[in-house]
Amino acid sequence: MKKMIKNLIIALALLLCFPYTAANALPADTQSDFSLLRVGLVYGDEAVSSAEFRSVNGGYLLLGSYDAEKKFHCELETERTSLTLSLYDGAINVFDTYSGAFICTADADSIAVLPVDNGLTEYGGKQYHGGFACRVEEKGLSVINYVELENYVKGVVPYEMSAGWGIEALKAQAVCARTYAVYNQGEYEEFGFDITDDTYSQVYNGVLEATADTDRAVDETAGELIRYDGEVCEIYYFAADGGATEDGINVFDADRPYLRGKYDHYERMVDFSVKNWKAHRSAAEIGGILREKGYNVGDITRIERIRSRTGNNIALNFFDVEGNSALVAGRSCYNMLRLNSCRFAIVPSGDGFDFLGHGWGHSCGMSQWGAKAMAEVYGYDYEKIIKFYFTGVYIA
Repeated sequence: MKKMIKNLIIALALLLCFPYTAANALPADTQSDFSLLRVGLVYGDEAVSSAEFRSVNGGYLLLGSYDAEKKFHCELETERTSLTLSLYDGAINVFDTYSGAFICTADADSIAVLPVDNGLTEYGGKQYHGGFACRVEEKGLSVINYVELENYVKGVVPYEMSAGWGIEALKAQAVCARTYAVYNQGEYEEFGFDITDDTYSQVYNGVLEATADTDRAVDETAGELIRYDGEVCEIYYFAADGGATEDGINVFDADRPYLRGKYDHYERMVDFSVKNWKAHRSAAEIGGILREKGYNVGDITRIERIRSRTGNNIALNFFDVEGNSALVAGRSCYNMLRLNSCRFAIVPSGDGFDFLGHGWGHSCGMSQWGAKAMAEVYGYDYEKIIKFYFTGVYIA
């Protein structure tokens, strides 16, 4: 009880000195809409009951809000280096993480945190540039990282490509990551952010794995985007194509002139674990998968491949012993069988079929292993890498 009274006294003192209004606000940031991204770290079913933020550099944390233009407005300088935001009875309560002292209750359904020195902030065991907004959702608090575009790209490159790869491959990855982010701004607007931090968008985990080379790749391509006919491109990339990329229309239903499949002889010059692979699926297993998808078939006795002009499988037609068939097109035809890529042959074997394949991923856009080979074996720069995988584009 004494501790509770003490915390209330501290809270009243703080509110008198720094009321949760704009009375003592610091100057608002003037970051532009284009340069700032909102990245969803947790939301929906992953919403949390509390979120802890700690200033890595020891600077104080500010409380405030982000407006519709993504500008931060400071409403309280906490003089604390670590804050815990907890959801209770539909409201966000703010505490000093170390002492447990209550600081304030948000008067809205969201509250933002920003380090006063624009330094790094630790959240969830990771370290991030920028600020954060916590929003009240049905299942808890969502956490959104507001981060400058170039710092965001620095948090993507080392997680989407090995930091030890050649600098020109890393630059190609940086330009792809930046272009993807700009093109997809607002994709998750219904959740209050632009893109996610996982493979539904791009893997973004902050700065802990960043190296001098990955940061250099971002800095030396700063602001550069992949464009076609003046427009920012819809960009995709993946691990390895196994010999040929694929048209966007056959993968993402994206009929883009720059997403054209082409034969890729570069990958063969480097070795990697998924260069060649083999998987076996029984006739009963395949039939069961198809029935779960709503197809009226029994155990599968024959599979017919429909291939693109570059030899990738863009549809599979499954037949059972009675002649019933199920045609499955696009990525679903191999994803549902848990196969690594769309480039494979099918051989009847024992109780089912062997799938003999090459590569890993959807095969649309840039092959990351191909980019490595082009940079390290052939000595190509990042612009030539990008122009090989994306037909008719330029960088600007």
